[in-house]
Amino acid sequence: MKFGLLLPHFGSQGSFSRLMEGVVEAEELGYDSVWVRDHLVYWPHDYEDADRTWFDPYVVLSAAAARTTRLALGGATLIPHRHPIHDAQLLASLASLAGPGRVIAGWGRGNDDREFAAGGYGEDRRRGARLEEHVGIIRDLWRGNPVDYSGEFYQPFSDVHVAAPGLDHEIPHWYGGGSKPAIKRTVRSFDGLLASRIPRDSLRMRVDYMKELSAAQNKPVPEVALVQYVSPADDTGDGLSYADLDRLIPAVRSRHPESSFEASDDLEGLVAAGQPPDIVRNLVLFARLGVSHFVIDLRAQFNVWERSMRMIATEVLPQVRDDLAE
Repeated sequence: MKFGLLLPHFGSQGSFSRLMEGVVEAEELGYDSVWVRDHLVYWPHDYEDADRTWFDPYVVLSAAAARTTRLALGGATLIPHRHPIHDAQLLASLASLAGPGRVIAGWGRGNDDREFAAGGYGEDRRRGARLEEHVGIIRDLWRGNPVDYSGEFYQPFSDVHVAAPGLDHEIPHWYGGGSKPAIKRTVRSFDGLLASRIPRDSLRMRVDYMKELSAAQNKPVPEVALVQYVSPADDTGDGLSYADLDRLIPAVRSRHPESSFEASDDLEGLVAAGQPPDIVRNLVLFARLGVSHFVIDLRAQFNVWERSMRMIATEVLPQVRDDLAE
């Protein structure tokens, strides 16, 4: 069981001094990983801080790599705004800087049409298929030989070689999605599932479906990771109020239409809110569904990010491990 933190590299609470002090402390506290989001143009969600401050994910992870020795560095999620040759070079360079086994490439297809329009990509509705081609090109480029390429979404190229010193291992690729097509794509082309803002029942159904597909295709079941929205507070009600459910739930419902959000368990699965025992219970229930790597998302209270990450490291994570060991 591994635990990571989403870094405050966006919004009004984002600053490099907080980021660098935070990653050093996260490593000292025993967290396993730190994670970043990716946008070409940052338009906050309705349930987020409206400030549009944004620090580039590759710059943030590179700085984190230089300040730490053990933490894994992940994208939750990287979006194919860049050309795959560029992404291959960036990820290989980051892996070379950080050292073996420290980079996890979590990918998402992107949901904001405005970003793709701003970047000149048009209204391509097959971004999932584009992403699979994108990651396939990156994998080919990392095999160490010059690549000639011709495909559906990217212009042909020839004799392209990415050689970052020290890239002597395969970087895992996880897929960020929760729909049935996303599960099919995960089994077909990725090493792990990186779910986020998903009710517990929805994730259970997706994990069961992923196991069925993996068995049918004689493939290992991809690792299951979860970006878990966490909102510490004196009681569950206050924690949920900080998470702004009135705006969060419609955004999640659009991604998971099978969830009614009428039962309390749906809300508890969506947000781990309240005191440490409340958060422990939520994480344990998800872990028993097969989640092996949690990314703790504290964006609802980034103003007290440091205090929250300390509390979780000392009062939540040890109890989660103890409960799962019983």
